[in-house]
Amino acid sequence: MKHSLTIAILVIVTVVLSTMCCTGSAQAQIPDWPGIFEPTQLLTLNIQTVNPSDWDVIRYDMTFNIEVPALFWADGEEDNKLYVSVRRKSGDALPSETDPYKISLKVDINEYITGQKWHSLNKLSLENGDDQDVVAEGLACNLHRMASAPEGYGYDAWRGNWVKVYVNGVYRGVYVNVEQINKQFLRNRDLYVKDQVWLYKQEGQTDFLLKVGDALNPASPAVLALCYEPFGSKKYSGQLCPTPDDDNLVADMNEWVNIQGMLAMEATDALNANTDGLFNHYKNNYFLDFDDGSGQKRRYIPWDVDSVMGKVDMDIYKNDRGTTTWQQIILGNPTLRSHYNRITRDLLNGPLSEANIHAFLDLIEPVLTDALAADPYNQLSTPGLAGVQERFNSLQSWISDRIANVMAQVDADEPLPPPGIILIQDGFEGPVWDAEWYWPHNWLIDTTNYATGTASAWANRDNNGYFTCDALDTTDAAFIHVRFWFMKDDTDTAKDLFLYFYNGTNYNLIDDLDTLGGDDVWLYYANTITDSQYFVPNFRVRFEATPETGENAWVDDILVTKEISSGCNSANLDGINFVNFKDFAIFAGDLQLTGQDLVSDINQNQVVNREDLFYIIKYWLNECNQP
Repeated sequence: MKHSLTIAILVIVTVVLSTMCCTGSAQAQIPDWPGIFEPTQLLTLNIQTVNPSDWDVIRYDMTFNIEVPALFWADGEEDNKLYVSVRRKSGDALPSETDPYKISLKVDINEYITGQKWHSLNKLSLENGDDQDVVAEGLACNLHRMASAPEGYGYDAWRGNWVKVYVNGVYRGVYVNVEQINKQFLRNRDLYVKDQVWLYKQEGQTDFLLKVGDALNPASPAVLALCYEPFGSKKYSGQLCPTPDDDNLVADMNEWVNIQGMLAMEATDALNANTDGLFNHYKNNYFLDFDDGSGQKRRYIPWDVDSVMGKVDMDIYKNDRGTTTWQQIILGNPTLRSHYNRITRDLLNGPLSEANIHAFLDLIEPVLTDALAADPYNQLSTPGLAGVQERFNSLQSWISDRIANVMAQVDADEPLPPPGIILIQDGFEGPVWDAEWYWPHNWLIDTTNYATGTASAWANRDNNGYFTCDALDTTDAAFIHVRFWFMKDDTDTAKDLFLYFYNGTNYNLIDDLDTLGGDDVWLYYANTITDSQYFVPNFRVRFEATPETGENAWVDDILVTKEISSGCNSANLDGINFVNFKDFAIFAGDLQLTGQDLVSDINQNQVVNREDLFYIIKYWLNECNQP
């Protein structure tokens, strides 16, 4: 709803013409997109309502629809004030609705002057940090930006930074300046093609709204194809289709969806402990579909990350009420869940590592400190400079704890599988539970305690000693990977539970497992062997347990694999003698596909990604490039 103009048209035209014709020399100092969202700069934005009383009109507006005319400029651009509209955005006012001093704002730069832009933007979305605080909300937004790296989205997902805002000359505080997702967002990324791209905003479980695209044909080809849960909407398809089974679901999604980007958004939301995202609340995201001949697949774009960084132990696979449709279908699919876990690991070991996020916080703290300290409603628990320092310290700690918690959840859900050829994989659940273990031994099967499945191998006071696997041929190995779960109960250090490897002649002590972790909890053990003394035809893994009264030890899910030197054929994707650019082209066509038996999945981990590219480059640069 447009608020009535209270200034003469002649005056408005005069202001507009003068601001369009006069450009101050300082404007060049403020970069256009994407630099306008550089997080280490703190711009000061000024809003001056044409009628001073209009500020009260919009700050008390609970419809969030009233727009008022205003002049807008950044410090240094006083000679280039823009004529814009301003309204209040939905959300709580600070400190309260009876005293709405600090409200979230939408600045519509091209509302009154068609084509008008401010540094390649035509809309500003300024968030007041009402749910948490502006530091946490801005950090969450920037974690999505950092996750745009190849380990995550693989495309420029979203941007944001912090700004100081003055309204009618009064300081209203620090705001999060989040990138508005609209047609200009697409143009800035060279993604907009008239009537050939569709931008939707998720509105609920099976509801989304077309924001940019062909209004006469509001359903993109992807929307029509993905007519089933969790993607479908009756609004566009009339009725929902049956959801495919697990294998066909992945194959169908590979046709239409950038799965890597979708799961990267969820992995970043999970790290942020976002309680209001797509997977756990069916909202706060956009998605972009294509039919422009580019071959691009649906891109997911995050939005509105204000409900973040609360519970440090928030579950990354379900919410407090159970599992949503998105979590059931997408994260319940074994292939997609494994891909999600892999992306989460890659992000937390890469762009979203503890060191990287701490370094980012260290960069922005001095930029924001004074402005936050002067913000009367910054939502921080302690006023002034002390409160700002306290908040940054608490976020550093929260990030460290959250990363550790998320990693623990991923490891518990799916311990990172070692690459290579499986030599032994035993959960002690076959018809003969110890069929792959050297006899005689004195251990037992336990069907009441186990890491996964229904059984484990158990040693106690009366049943103990050596427990040794059958001989494994590792003569052609370059690496041997040993993985297993174990648990101990009241065992003694340097006495009760040991691990040995056999080199064909001797059993060598590798670890005293008593010294690792606590009691009465399943612990994951991983060891990669590069020592050639173990590359023998009869390599073995041995456990030695000598518990006393009241002491117990268990092992479960033992996995031993070997990696051998691969030949040229593993990267020879077109089957023609040698590795060349044709193989690169095949890889490019398969990039980010997920599933089994993919031609370009050189390391056989059910996803085509940069790891497979590494193998192609490796073999192309050696003798494999010769016919």
